[in-house]
Amino acid sequence: MNEPTADATENAPPPRIPLVDDEPNITTALLRELRSEPFALTAVNDAREAMRAASEKEFDLIVSDNLMPEMTGLELFSNLKVLHPRTRRVLLTGHTDLNRAVQAFNDGDIHRYVSKPWNRDDLLNIIRQELKIHREQNDEASSREQLQKAADQRTSQLQDVFTELKQAQTQLALHEEGAAVRRPHLSPRMRKLALLVVDDHDGVREILVSTLKKTGIENVVGVASGALALNHLHTSSQVDMILSEWKMAEMDGLTLFNAVRAGNFQSSNAPFILVTTRENRKAVEHAIQSGVNGYLIKPFHLRMLLDQIEAQLPKGELENLEERIRELRNLFYVVVNGDLDSRSHLQNLLSASGAQNVAIAASGNKAVRTIEEKMPDVLIYDCNIRDPYWIEMWERLRHTTGPADRPAFVVTSVTPMHKEYEEVNRAGISAFLPGQIHRRKLFQLVLKAIEERGD
Repeated sequence: MNEPTADATENAPPPRIPLVDDEPNITTALLRELRSEPFALTAVNDAREAMRAASEKEFDLIVSDNLMPEMTGLELFSNLKVLHPRTRRVLLTGHTDLNRAVQAFNDGDIHRYVSKPWNRDDLLNIIRQELKIHREQNDEASSREQLQKAADQRTSQLQDVFTELKQAQTQLALHEEGAAVRRPHLSPRMRKLALLVVDDHDGVREILVSTLKKTGIENVVGVASGALALNHLHTSSQVDMILSEWKMAEMDGLTLFNAVRAGNFQSSNAPFILVTTRENRKAVEHAIQSGVNGYLIKPFHLRMLLDQIEAQLPKGELENLEERIRELRNLFYVVVNGDLDSRSHLQNLLSASGAQNVAIAASGNKAVRTIEEKMPDVLIYDCNIRDPYWIEMWERLRHTTGPADRPAFVVTSVTPMHKEYEEVNRAGISAFLPGQIHRRKLFQLVLKAIEERGD
């Protein structure tokens, strides 16, 4: 390829323009007629060579003949349209190829065509017009890139603010609930857990550790990074469960999880729970697919945290739950739920476990009438029921029955809201069943409510 024949302008580099024709006398003529212009012109006598050059750098505009051996100008431009769509493409064509040039223009493979023999002024005007379009497109693209960069930066700042807000909300929720925690709520198995908390946010980590210890899980260790967590696993004789923040500066939670599973630790297979403010479903699904045992999305309440920890306990160590369920088969259950599917699901769970005395109420008023006829041993009340709302029912029972006669009270909510967690916490109800209802969890809470109804 020949060297450029025009010098750069004072303010910007000259536009790069290859002149492509297999006949050297044509490219020489083009160089001669355009050399007085502020262009960086290059003569190329092989379309394949022009293609190789374009693959290494982007040109502003290319002028090419069509009929050439090995590769035609239209084939060259068709490839360039994909490789560098902003490069302007001007085709030199004879009268015999005019129809093909028109079709290529309509298809968008070329931007302009010039018939041979060309008129210098016409050719020069076309080149100037196409270079102006190229500059405008580049300016527009540059503006879009700058705007996108500014938007990305602003989004990142907002995400940081959002994360800090969720961190603060989590701290506040745990602080308020931790002050009211009653130690008997945990099973002996949970109290014996050796729990490792990993979070580079000092405030959240400290409140998590202190609150979990207040609940009765005394062996809780907090570390500020994934590296410190791995070091703790190397040196510690026992870690039963790991609770890790997802978004951390040096090593994120998912990377830590993979390192734990791949490491040669005594606790490499310990249940792993990710804590995150990332509510992107695909991200959570990716974590679950990677083998993470569970996850919590901030802000969360203490009850949600304890439920998630309990859900990861080995099934073989649930303290003879099935035997205890068999002891509950003769109790009188009242299920209060306005949703037909949920009522049927609860009734089926109770019946499948041997309970034969189950009453169903689809409204609060019917629940009141049922209770007036016979006080149940267990009352399973949904948050969506009104007249009375569950809080009103709970207060009524507390004021009209003694501890020994009061039914074990279990609150359910298929679609739990933030305020419902706050309400059950203020009311001192520990038997709250949020989300989908599973048999094991239902009876765990029934047992808990029975044990605590005398408090």
